[in-house]
Amino acid sequence: MLGAQLVGTRGAEISKRIDTYAAALHHSMTIAAMSDLDLSYTPPLGSPWDAVQVATQAWEREVRTIAVV
Repeated sequence: MLGAQLVGTRGAEISKRIDTYAAALHHSMTIAAMSDLDLSYTPPLGSPWDAVQVATQAWEREVRTIAVV
């Protein structure tokens, strides 16, 4: 079973990221499905890719690299 644990500074929007992981776990989403989530963001203040999605995309790349080797 997968889980998530996050640590961050005040104002780092950790609760938003925990909510993303909680919803994904509740709905048994795959890593690929998490990467495809359409999450909100504020263009002047952040990237369209949330840290959760950056992590899932890195995981997918790693798995592809291992599968090729």
